[in-house]
Amino acid sequence: MNSKHKFLLFLYFFLINFMVFAQPTDEDNNNDLEGNDPPAAPINNTVFLLGVFGVIYVYNKIKKVSVEKY
Repeated sequence: MNSKHKFLLFLYFFLINFMVFAQPTDEDNNNDLEGNDPPAAPINNTVFLLGVFGVIYVYNKIKKVSVEKY
């Protein structure tokens, strides 16, 4: 699997969250939203994944820089 496929796979799984938590709009005849605002979408369910991927990314970058140095 080349890097393009890996990037597209990562992008797919990253952006699928936005589709899952997207909120539908209700429009009336005047093309403005009806009623109150919809409830906020939860973001705390997958925040830990951002931290895990961040730590893995930093580890790989530090490892790569240290190998190139020596």
